[in-house]
Amino acid sequence: METQRTHLWLPLLLAGLLLACATLQTAVAEPSGQTASILRTAASLDYEKQRYLVYLYTRIGRTDLATALGEMILTKTPSDRDTLIELASVYSIEKKISKLARIVGLLEKYYAGEVPTRYYRANLNSLGGDVASAREILVGIGAKDNTAEGVGMLVETASIHARNQDWPRAVHVYKDLLESGALNPELRGAVRRSLDAIALEHTPFVEPALEYSELESGSTLLATVDAEVPLSARWTLGARLRKEEIDIDTALGLRGDRYQREEALADFGYLAAPGLTLTATLGGNNSGPALGWEIEKKWKYHSLAFLGEWKQHSQEGLLFEALDGRQNRLALRWNGSLFTHYQCTLEPSVRQLVVDGSDLGLSTGLSGGIERVLWRHWITVTASYRGSYYHFDPAEPSPSAADNIYLPPPPVPEPEPVEEEPVVADAAAVVETPVVEEEPAAEEELPVVTVNDEKRLQLLGLITEETQRHGFYLSFQSDLTTLLRWRLSAGSDYILELDSFGHTGTAGISFTPCKTLEFNLDSAYSTSGGGSNTGSTLKQLSLAMKWLF
Repeated sequence: METQRTHLWLPLLLAGLLLACATLQTAVAEPSGQTASILRTAASLDYEKQRYLVYLYTRIGRTDLATALGEMILTKTPSDRDTLIELASVYSIEKKISKLARIVGLLEKYYAGEVPTRYYRANLNSLGGDVASAREILVGIGAKDNTAEGVGMLVETASIHARNQDWPRAVHVYKDLLESGALNPELRGAVRRSLDAIALEHTPFVEPALEYSELESGSTLLATVDAEVPLSARWTLGARLRKEEIDIDTALGLRGDRYQREEALADFGYLAAPGLTLTATLGGNNSGPALGWEIEKKWKYHSLAFLGEWKQHSQEGLLFEALDGRQNRLALRWNGSLFTHYQCTLEPSVRQLVVDGSDLGLSTGLSGGIERVLWRHWITVTASYRGSYYHFDPAEPSPSAADNIYLPPPPVPEPEPVEEEPVVADAAAVVETPVVEEEPAAEEELPVVTVNDEKRLQLLGLITEETQRHGFYLSFQSDLTTLLRWRLSAGSDYILELDSFGHTGTAGISFTPCKTLEFNLDSAYSTSGGGSNTGSTLKQLSLAMKWLF
């Protein structure tokens, strides 16, 4: 128990490090105490320079400075058209309805009937829930004002909706633009690509896959089906089905050599606010009900997610999977961009590993990585580091949890009695020797290993007590044609518990015959499998298809 407490602090300490990293980008972008100083300096500039700074701050993403300085300008010149438009744009993106309503009122007072005025009135109506009147105004702008300004306003409307994750409204505006006939070929292509990107992310899809893995101790055949259907702008429904056939090498001396495990889960996602997504998971598997949740918040440079699982699937090696092992898990996951070029991820976690309702122990640890694109031209080359550390503190599992794999040793046959022939000796040759009575030696008591002890040892042997890996990888990907895309990766891990290196290589190809259908074929080879399969050669082949509706 003392060892368990000693290692529990690690994920908590690393979670604090994770939160510090999550705020690093903001801290670099704006040193503390600079905002007030910048505004004081801007207040002393002339009118034209202040107006230009509002425009500049909006374009570089410093909307806090843009709005503060813009409001300062409006106190002196409330009819400044450019400043009103800039503030209306910012308040539309940030969904600040009361401030947007005040700016729209000023636009209607001084510039009634102009395209920007009608455009931001439509945005205000849309944010207020009056979608029908908003769309009517926007359609009117696209049909009657086929000017550069009118078209630009519609494009900005769609991008605002997309950034606010209001994809149904963004799709409506993009479609209105395409139907208006007011787009030049270059802008039409850009709008078409934006619409396709939204469709790929939010269109209902189904993705069946088949994966075969071979290790030295056996093999697995995994069939999965993933599907997702957007129910509205805020709700999505997903489904995950999996069935796994596990073949264990009969030379391992286990009861049976083939096992099955199934799992079915449903995911309910809700967009609570821009950038904030809540997901609840309900389902079941061979061990009974399974639950889970995820709370994810996205910012400009990073995202943070808190997730939990109860009795869900865990890959800890073939024997653990053969016993339908499950995990109860809490984790904190951070993804972000540091210093523009580096994409990072960090995930501390605590897991309770369970077999047949029996607690095997607690696993605490951390995984993470960092990558950078080295070359992005006709081929994309990416270098990355990946590392992980996990420590397992065993509990006292119930011996009955090993009943499905434990095979008692065969009984040792008793030796058959050997009949000895009597020996006839010459009486004269017999010499009587005195008999010395010796005290019997004390017999050593050997520890008795019971069947339950053997089962417990077999259960605790399912999980490696401590694993630590550090590896570097290079990946390459490029388009062969508009329909075919290939990818390769190679790398080496230093495996601390084995004091040796493991090498991994992957290869894959994607075929996209049309926008709604994609096929993926991937293969992998590793000199050391993950989890408790460490030290065993892994060969893997998978085939997947994604179909968009």
